[in-house]
Parts: sequence; structure tokens; C-alpha cells
Amino acid sequence: MKKMILVMVAMVGLLINGCATPSQILVNLYTGQAVRCAHTAWGWGLAGAVAISTAYASQNECIKSAKQMGYIEIEKVGVIGIKTHDRRDSSNLLKEVIVLAVTPGSPANKAGIKVGDKIIERDGTPIKCLGDYFSLPYPNVGDSIQLEIDRNGEILIFNVGTIAASALSK
Repeated sequence: MKKMILVMVAMVGLLINGCATPSQILVNLYTGQAVRCAHTAWGWGLAGAVAISTAYASQNECIKSAKQMGYIEIEKVGVIGIKTHDRRDSSNLLKEVIVLAVTPGSPANKAGIKVGDKIIERDGTPIKCLGDYFSLPYPNVGDSIQLEIDRNGEILIFNVGTIAASALSK
């Protein structure tokens, strides 16, 4: 009976306490590589305070080092509000990038980009696949990118501002 009570108390304790590890995700604007700087610490009394303080210092050092290597906080990476897909030719070779969806109210939507548009160039660089598109530096929030679009044979140029990804869901 005592074991059963202890197990129930432990289960309730887990449900009430939970666990969270504060972290910051950073993205390299040139490579697209992401890193996560996190801190985890626990303890009671003075030992806990020292552990938590050390963990915060370690996380802050990780963020500082990542920024020195060209990373920025993921919240600062600009997006335009489109979903895209590679289209292949009959030989299964990558041929073009097609816009699959445009988020309502997004910068891309406001600029006039439509589902089915083919992205030919981004900032003057030819685009034949998503690898080409994402090999270019990621824009910061507030930057603009220039897209050359083929819409049913008509070539259109759009200058599209960027916003934080979190703003798309509002």
C-alpha cells in the first residue's frame, strides 16, 4: 500500500511540476544552418542558485559565440509568406520552383504573388530548385527581396518586404 501511495504521489508531482528548458534558436543567414543554445539546471538552495546562474552564463556565451559566427535569432529571419515546391521535368531533373500557397495578408500576398507562379530569379540569381533559392542569404526582418516570376509566360518582377514568421499567424 505504501508503494502504491508513493507511486501516485510521484505521478502527481510529475504532472504538476513538468519540465522546460529555456533556449534560443539561431540561424546562419548564409548557410541556413540552425543551432540551439539552451540551459538546464536544477538544485535546491545555494547549490541550485549556483547551478542556474552557471547555466544562464553558458547559454549567453553560446548565443554570443553563434552571433560572432554569423548567426541571428530565428525571430529576426524575414519571411514573405509563400510555400513552394520543386517541379521536375520528364527526366526527373529539377526544373523550376512553383508557388504552392500564399499566406493571406502576407507580404507576398500584398505584392500580388499567386499560387502557380514560377520563381525564375531571387535577387538576380537564377532559381531552378529550392536549393538555389535557399542557398542565398536569408533576409532579416524588414529587408526586401526581389523575385522574378513567370506567370503563364509573362515575366513579372516583385519587390517583397519580409516580416517575422510569428507575424504570419496573427
